Amino acid sequence: MRGKDKLLRLLDILALLVFAGVTFYLVWNHEAWRDEAQTWLLVTNQNLPRLLLHDLRYQCHPMLWYLILFPFAKLGFPFFFQSVLNWLLAIGAAALVVFRAPFPRLTRYAVIFSYLMMFEYAVVARNYALGAFVMFLIASLYGQRFRRPILYAFLVALLFQTHYLLFMAAFALAVLFAGEARGRKDVNLWPPLFIMGASGLVMLLLAYMPADHFYHALERSPPQWSTLKHVFGYLFVPLDRDVALWLLSLVGFAVMGAAVISLLPQPPLLGVFLAALGWMFAIFVFRYQPGPNHIGLATVLLLFTFWVRTFYPDNGRMDIRWPRPREIPVAVFRRFVMITMTCLFFLSIRYVGQVFVREEQMWYSGAKAASQVIRKISENETFTDRIIVACPASYGASVAVYLPERQFWYADSRRFGTYWANTAEETRNHDISQPEIIKRAGEQFQDLNNVLFIFKDPLPADEIFGIKFLRIAAIENGIWAVSDERYYIYVAVP
Repeated sequence: MRGKDKLLRLLDILALLVFAGVTFYLVWNHEAWRDEAQTWLLVTNQNLPRLLLHDLRYQCHPMLWYLILFPFAKLGFPFFFQSVLNWLLAIGAAALVVFRAPFPRLTRYAVIFSYLMMFEYAVVARNYALGAFVMFLIASLYGQRFRRPILYAFLVALLFQTHYLLFMAAFALAVLFAGEARGRKDVNLWPPLFIMGASGLVMLLLAYMPADHFYHALERSPPQWSTLKHVFGYLFVPLDRDVALWLLSLVGFAVMGAAVISLLPQPPLLGVFLAALGWMFAIFVFRYQPGPNHIGLATVLLLFTFWVRTFYPDNGRMDIRWPRPREIPVAVFRRFVMITMTCLFFLSIRYVGQVFVREEQMWYSGAKAASQVIRKISENETFTDRIIVACPASYGASVAVYLPERQFWYADSRRFGTYWANTAEETRNHDISQPEIIKRAGEQFQDLNNVLFIFKDPLPADEIFGIKFLRIAAIENGIWAVSDERYYIYVAVP
């Protein structure tokens, strides 16, 4: 290896170490919110058959992230270890980009230091870093798919189980592989197809919603076509100001349009890209409003497609016959995509700095602070063994994950528990009033002097149903992200 190559390799290693160091500091200062807590509570409190055959049908996520966490939870690892595992997956995804991606070095660094990779995927411990890691791993091994078809099929099977938004990407890759491998004497097609098909079928079975799924209790809304403005606007930079959002939406639309044109010389790959992107957009418009982490998977798809494009022949130009014969220099559109994407990723680093300060000085969620207050006041014998009443269950679960030794009772579903069940009953009772919560707790326990209440809003009066309440703490200020996870802790006064 020449001296220049050694220097560049050291620079790559240094970039990855900076990524790992900064993100771990953010992870260390991060307070988990309910979606992060839910995963750990499920794998901690359920056995594997019930988790796979029952609970996952209510969670709207495939099984892989749960299967990775399950053994560690059962071995008694602390909740923080979930964040460590997610962080390691993010490092793996970043390492694949730095050392294997066929992009200019500046683009590779822009990708790993972007807001998407540095915060949404490396810090918030959900299954998005896992999806990015598997996508990039498939891209890095794409050139070996015919020499190692079982390995390729196994990776596509894993992709099916990462996130529902990536289902069509996995399905399209499986179909593309079958089409390309058909007739090749060096590939036995059936074993890979069985592996990929079985995983896709399992994912579809898990996606089937039971009759009491929370989705059935939601009011149906018309298609939200305005969501696409946010989708295109948040592809690379997490802005929320209307003027900047419209500008970034136009830029995002231009980037995606140029990407489609640049893929014209590779129609099968273009089909994969459009099918996977169309699936995501359909979910965003017809099912739920996406956040930056959801939209980021479209960005990951774009990076993946431009990565595997290098394994297909391309002369940089495309002949078309309509409306008149001409030659399109698709390489120009490709350069536009790469340059614009690189600039926007670097622009997003500003927001990494903002979340760095916020995670250091403020709370992402008030749940951890509430658990610390409860643990502190529990040093007083008066509060040691009190049952904690919370509503809704999703609100209480954020605290329960930090207090595994305490009993939680959820007023919306009238049950003891840790995680929330995502049932229609919980959804219908999500916003019951505080007096109703107190009434239900009274029916369950009779003596409210042995109960500790956590509410999401202050009580309207100090006395309800003739019972006086004392506010112990209010976790309401300094929450910068999940603003609805404020906590007001009350006890009944004898």
